[in-house]
Amino acid sequence: DAVFGFAITLLVVSIEVPRDFAGLVRMLREFPPFVAAFTLLMYFWNEHYRYFRRYGIEDLTTRMVNYVILLLVVFSVYQLKFLFSGWFAFMFGPNYGPTSVRGLSVDELYALYIVYGTGMAAIYAMYVLLFRHAWSLRDRLELTASERVQTRAAIVEFAVQLGVCVLSVVLATKRAHPILPGVIYGILGQL
Repeated sequence: DAVFGFAITLLVVSIEVPRDFAGLVRMLREFPPFVAAFTLLMYFWNEHYRYFRRYGIEDLTTRMVNYVILLLVVFSVYQLKFLFSGWFAFMFGPNYGPTSVRGLSVDELYALYIVYGTGMAAIYAMYVLLFRHAWSLRDRLELTASERVQTRAAIVEFAVQLGVCVLSVVLATKRAHPILPGVIYGILGQL
């Protein structure tokens, strides 16, 4: 919980305190990207919470995978903020969002897709490992039939999310239409 709290703190600290009305307007324009990044971080926290509540596993494998998840989540804070700021600027016009995301070149956009997709794929892969580990211990954990279904569903859900991230990275690497590697994430909204 503390690491997720720290990640949210980093996200909040990245917002500059306004010094005048124009600064307030800039801050308000940065709020939707902040909410998007916050929402994704809360999704990861919720899955983390759900895992430890449901299974209560405290072995070496769980700890090691958990360490990697926490490291990746903290590392992802600024890239999430940057990516969502760029997405909102693209959706609502060039004057929307911080100046750092305006006017990305196509090469920079592809690189951003690769960095984001790789980072998210790594996080989703760690969740796949966590839930597969719980599945491997299902008899020892005495999982009920319902818990077994939920565990398998979580593995599939995270595997699909991982696959979408990998597909985005492949599309960016192959230099598909510049918007396609980003639009592909719309699949995740269907889960």
